[in-house]
Amino acid sequence: MLGRLRAETVLRETVVQLVAWHDRNIPRTRPGVARALGALGERDLRRLLDVKRADNLAQASAYHGRQGQIDTLEALLQQALEQDACFTLRQLAVNGRDLLEQGYRGREVGAALQFMLDAVIDGTLPNEKQALLKVLSTEFASNATE
Repeated sequence: MLGRLRAETVLRETVVQLVAWHDRNIPRTRPGVARALGALGERDLRRLLDVKRADNLAQASAYHGRQGQIDTLEALLQQALEQDACFTLRQLAVNGRDLLEQGYRGREVGAALQFMLDAVIDGTLPNEKQALLKVLSTEFASNATE
């Protein structure tokens, strides 16, 4: 419909993404919000929360209690942004060049970066270069061979 209305491509893509995400359950945890933030970005995650809030208010009043869940997500989002949490590969303390220097090649680089990002988001590793490289040489190497 937006194509027929000659809406800009960026608007069409944003609307499609928000519709695709509007019924998804975002875990009301720091890692859950960080993953959504990494996938959508701050602007679109805030838009998604607005869509979720409006969608919930359009439902029967018995379901309006879900507004508290959306408030929790907004608070976790704000907290993650204030703490400058790592939620994208770009924010990770290591990058592909670091891994190439460690001898990783091809798809191993992407898999190792994703492994480290997941660990940082989950809170099992700090976003510090030395700690990430250390776990890379022990944990990821053993997981990659399994």
